[in-house]
Amino acid sequence: MSKTALVVFVKEPIAGKVKTRLIPPLTKQEAADLYSLFIQDSFQRYKQLIHLVDIHYFFAPENGCTQLQSLLPEQRSWHPQTGNNLGERMHNAFIEMLNTYRSVLIIGSDHPNLPITYIRKAITVLEYVDISIGPSNDGGYYCIGLKRANRNLFEGINWSTKEVYPETTKRIATEKLEPFILPDWYDIDDSDDLKRFISDTDQSEYPLLYDYLKTIDSLSDLL
Repeated sequence: MSKTALVVFVKEPIAGKVKTRLIPPLTKQEAADLYSLFIQDSFQRYKQLIHLVDIHYFFAPENGCTQLQSLLPEQRSWHPQTGNNLGERMHNAFIEMLNTYRSVLIIGSDHPNLPITYIRKAITVLEYVDISIGPSNDGGYYCIGLKRANRNLFEGINWSTKEVYPETTKRIATEKLEPFILPDWYDIDDSDDLKRFISDTDQSEYPLLYDYLKTIDSLSDLL
């Protein structure tokens, strides 16, 4: 089998359908444009890992690839997400990718400033452990890596709640999997998260994102 697959879960950046908890202070279109920049900035960081991984983008909705491809013209591997909820979609992605790769790391697209060292560690530790997982401060997780698909990690979980990570750790123990727990991080889901991102980051590292943020009147007091 080949090396690790880095699977990035993304949504088509449709106004009113993404980053809705940032509306307000942002308009629907501003939130969608901001999410588009999250996708683009994250891709530039993930390219630092091409010696370790092949990068695959899994998109939703299933017919939502055209706009995403225009954002990332360099990216060649695109797959529709399949399943009725996030757990099914992740499990199905693991099944698909583990047919070709010896390990797979799934990561979201809500944290453009996630340290690349965390992602690299999540990938490399899969040589030695069964699962790598990165908890997020909202009770979910920002990435999960496996060498074998396991439906029990994803079934019957109340997704998008603060119970996701605690329940998943219980499942990991029940399945007798050896985990590696990464440091906590945060998604940029609401205005407090956006304020934290602005406070935490150097503008020079995210020029496109900050150039856009400076055009948003409602954020002028933060920049």
